[in-house]
Amino acid sequence: MRSPLLLLALLALVLTASAMRNGCENAVKDESGNYYCEPAVDTIRYVNISGSGTYQTPSLIDGENTCVDFIDIPYGGPLAPYNEEITVVLRGPLKLRQFAAYSLNITCQQHGNSKRHAPAHEHEHEHEHEHEHEHEHDHEHEHRHHHHARHAHQHLHDKAEKQKRGLGDVVVAEIDGELVSWINTYGGPPAPEPPAPEPPVPSSSSSSLASPPSSPLSSPSAPFSVPPKTDPSGSCEVWDRISYYNSEERVKDGLTFLTHPKFQSGIAYAGPDGITAVEEPTLFDGDLENTEEMFIQTDKTCSEDVGTECPYYKDGDKAYHGYGGIKKAFFFEFMMPDTGSHATVWEMESKYRADNMPAIWSLNSRIMTNQYGCNCHPSGCGEIDFFEIMNPGNHRMKSTIHGKTGFSGGDSHYIQRPTDSYMSAWVVFDGDKMVLKVVDPNTEAPESLTPELLSSILGSYEESTINIEGKLAVFEVAS
Repeated sequence: MRSPLLLLALLALVLTASAMRNGCENAVKDESGNYYCEPAVDTIRYVNISGSGTYQTPSLIDGENTCVDFIDIPYGGPLAPYNEEITVVLRGPLKLRQFAAYSLNITCQQHGNSKRHAPAHEHEHEHEHEHEHEHEHDHEHEHRHHHHARHAHQHLHDKAEKQKRGLGDVVVAEIDGELVSWINTYGGPPAPEPPAPEPPVPSSSSSSLASPPSSPLSSPSAPFSVPPKTDPSGSCEVWDRISYYNSEERVKDGLTFLTHPKFQSGIAYAGPDGITAVEEPTLFDGDLENTEEMFIQTDKTCSEDVGTECPYYKDGDKAYHGYGGIKKAFFFEFMMPDTGSHATVWEMESKYRADNMPAIWSLNSRIMTNQYGCNCHPSGCGEIDFFEIMNPGNHRMKSTIHGKTGFSGGDSHYIQRPTDSYMSAWVVFDGDKMVLKVVDPNTEAPESLTPELLSSILGSYEESTINIEGKLAVFEVAS
């Protein structure tokens, strides 16, 4: 989506559409100024996603949500900075039947010797409260459309606390000349067994000022990095399902539906409609109305306890962890109905209203607190559009990576919008690669990602690095 037109023209002189990367020779410009490679594909593969540098995140915000000061956050290595925790965001008109998230345990990603427990099932109650949310975000280069300004600020602990590198902290180091980062999962040697039980001593420790309240559905003390279970094979090849949602079966397992209340900059639990603020975690009914937005995070709450803190929320937020690591995957079964409103970006009723422009995308979780004020988005902490409609009524879904050099790109290939039936699709992050793949519409989210299933989704990078017309688009990110 972002390839310069001059580059596309030069490539078209020497390559055919079936033997090109990052474009096509027959890209068609629509009335909104966006370019599309025909026909639609069912797989979009990004390779060489690897950035290094710094982005800025607020360290001090005043009562008016104005940035007072920033600090630099370094990042580097495969997928960076998207190896950090990310949040999944949805915009209607959209019907969501299934959602699932998968992860190779962070210890397994680093050392190859363990896996993560999957969380227990949760069935939620329903509540109501009115909410409406609209905003804007513009793509670069040839993407002439209006996209919601999905920005937010975050609460940070002071710099002295950040030096401790406790369990769950992000650690950045230079190894063999390369800047890399990871989440610390080593909390020191296990404590020795006590010689004998003693009478309990009252605790004087205080809870987090910004932690969500306890409820039967979530525990503020539950750590994000849950104790790993042993992988009998020792291969660490199976990715665990850590979140699952099914609207028809009314199951919500290991995830939280959240929203930004109307005219507020905080985070609240989303009600059954996805946008009404309610008082406790609730089951989404699966139907998100036109222009409305909601987002999904894990069920692991943030607190100031070692190993569970989140550096991107403030007092009053219902703050939860996102999905971290360089090996993670999402499964979606969804439909994007056409409401009948069709227009170019120049004819839209309002640039702040994304009418009949459904989308599924993801953001660095640091962005989520304040949609309109201070956040790290402008400095490049990361956004990836998975399935996005660029103007009202369009039936072509594009994808784009937004960030800095090594983490930015997208060409003019697209996936067909599912307007009248459900589509099943995978989004898989595997080191410096990402694959979006449409699969059989009757697919049910499996309990785990086996090596065989993962291979069928990812395909062969070595043997298939060029576009296959009507099937596969390959985008090589510029380093």
